[in-house]
Amino acid sequence: MRPVICIHANCQGQALAGLLARHPGLQDWEFVFLRAWLGDEPGTAQLARCQIFIRQHTFARPAFAAQLPASVREIVIPLLSCSALWPFAFDRPDEPAGWRFPYGDRFLIGQLRQGRSPQQAANDYLAADLTARLKLDRLLAMEVQRWKHDDAKCDVQLASFLEAQILRQHLFFTPDHPTDRLLVELANRVLPLLGLPPFGGPAWAGHLHALRGVEVPVHPAIARHFALPFVTEDKFYPLHGGWLECVVGDYWLRHARALACPGMAEAMHEAATALQAGDLKTAFNIACLIRTRQPNHSGASATLAVASALLGQREQAVQLLRASFPAAQSRLEESA
Repeated sequence: MRPVICIHANCQGQALAGLLARHPGLQDWEFVFLRAWLGDEPGTAQLARCQIFIRQHTFARPAFAAQLPASVREIVIPLLSCSALWPFAFDRPDEPAGWRFPYGDRFLIGQLRQGRSPQQAANDYLAADLTARLKLDRLLAMEVQRWKHDDAKCDVQLASFLEAQILRQHLFFTPDHPTDRLLVELANRVLPLLGLPPFGGPAWAGHLHALRGVEVPVHPAIARHFALPFVTEDKFYPLHGGWLECVVGDYWLRHARALACPGMAEAMHEAATALQAGDLKTAFNIACLIRTRQPNHSGASATLAVASALLGQREQAVQLLRASFPAAQSRLEESA
């Protein structure tokens, strides 16, 4: 029977499990990722075979931990976060526009509430002098103090690394979505606790990061203030959904438009307009995000069918078109 490593954490734990599972010394282990925010628990057999229990300190020690074998090795890790580079971003995926932009933005929301149009809100954001509005150095100093405070609660210490590298390396996609540069460092701090050698550094050029699916732009004024080498004015940010990459101004314009018209029905009209203009990527992005939430959404399936047909993907278009009429298709199959 394979020994088990249970990881009780947010999405960072899943990414960490994926990294550790690649280590030659852990090839015979079973990894069980437990979504701490949902109260996931291991199965009875997994609990009995668990030899290593890794948990994030920000979540309460789960009740099932009392049933772990007495010999289990428990390792407490930090929740990796940095809000200083995104002072207006907040993680509210259940906001009306959260299905398209999982991270809300207080600046854009404030502008729209003042009656600004999406275009005006995006322009104002891009032109804003955030160094005059915010004490950016103070915000970063507060982050450093929090990292040090977290170190005292964890078996893995990362405050010194974060303080030294946060302005030098691209360590976060969002306030709490670390890049693999930081996740590899986390894994390399865990591995010695397991009696294993660390990973070597991967070739970062073209590397696909585990948590790359969500990224929030760093404001140009913040990038200039901190002289961030990994942020340029022409840097492209991938939109949630995976079909589009936008420079910061276009990203905020799309975000502001979604905040002004957050519903899926409104987004379907946007997708139709995009199809008419030949902007297939926008149509794909919207329709795929809707189908992630509502797999049987007929409008999204039909939109994907049209976009696929325009790309000459006939078979895929037909399948998607049929998926637009699931009830009729079901009756047709029953009568066959």
